Amino acid sequence: EGFVVLHYVVDERGRLASGTVEEQWPASRPRLRGELGRFYTAFLRATERGLGAARFEPARVGGCAVPQLVRQEFAYRLHGR
Repeated sequence: EGFVVLHYVVDERGRLASGTVEEQWPASRPRLRGELGRFYTAFLRATERGLGAARFEPARVGGCAVPQLVRQEFAYRLHGR
């Protein structure tokens, strides 16, 4: 179980803007290493792939679709617990 926090931009078409995904690791916590680090990296990569396939409702200003910076936490939990 764990979570990944990302910043990214949703463009005017409601798609992930290329090259905008940025991981947000808490400055107060040391990076994970070893097996836990590999698991975290797998969660991070899976989340990034999912964002690339996702469709969003674009932000609107004055009725016009505009890019929007998003901060989102993605939680991963084990079923049956």
